[in-house]
Amino acid sequence: MINRITLLTKSFKINRFALGSLSQTINLSNTKTFSPVKNEPNFILPSFYSTTPESKEELATKKLKSIDEALAKASSGKSSENNHQKNLALDVLNVNSKDYMDWATFFKLRKSRRLVERITSLPFAFVGMGAGTAYLSTIPMENVVTLSAIDPMVIISGAVVMCGVFGFMGGGFIGGNLWKLINKKDLVRINAKETDYFDHIKNNRSDPRLSSYRNPLPDYYGERIYSVKDYRKWLKKQRNHERNGYSMENSGEK
Repeated sequence: MINRITLLTKSFKINRFALGSLSQTINLSNTKTFSPVKNEPNFILPSFYSTTPESKEELATKKLKSIDEALAKASSGKSSENNHQKNLALDVLNVNSKDYMDWATFFKLRKSRRLVERITSLPFAFVGMGAGTAYLSTIPMENVVTLSAIDPMVIISGAVVMCGVFGFMGGGFIGGNLWKLINKKDLVRINAKETDYFDHIKNNRSDPRLSSYRNPLPDYYGERIYSVKDYRKWLKKQRNHERNGYSMENSGEK
């Protein structure tokens, strides 16, 4: 009887030890899977669970790097666009290129721009004069007299004329921008040809030091040239001005 009780006690202890070991193993496996133990050296968190914050220096370096990349991309795009415009400008002056613009076409476009500027300038001049008149009519006449001893009507008339001048200038500016918007696709070619045109004017212009009251310099900027024929006339006038200036200088006349 005593031996049987002893055997039962031993078997109970063994079973309890086995159950304890099994439960401990289960707890450890659950801990590794869901709640990692801090002191376990072999456990590694996934990258998206990383709790190590980036330092301020690393964040600043990343920001500067992204800014540098954006600036480099913008500058490369701008440089490529500038190179394209330069190549197009060279093609405009090249007779054998498909983008070549002859002088007749250039003067025609130049004349149309001047026409658009004048057409838009006149209405804006009248609008400016009308707005100035409407505003000045609200000012009492005695207040105008206190500003100056001049007749008030003279002051008001001068102010109305100035409003018309400002309107005329504003209309020309708006007309020029409207013309550029209409001819946007040919604007680069026109600018390149106009640069070449002003180089011709500068190189073939007579010396301004030869000018005098009796020998004025004709059309300094070539603004009245609207065709190849007008340009040839301008060249003749420049040579005549130069010849007359030297002859007057040699004879001592002014």
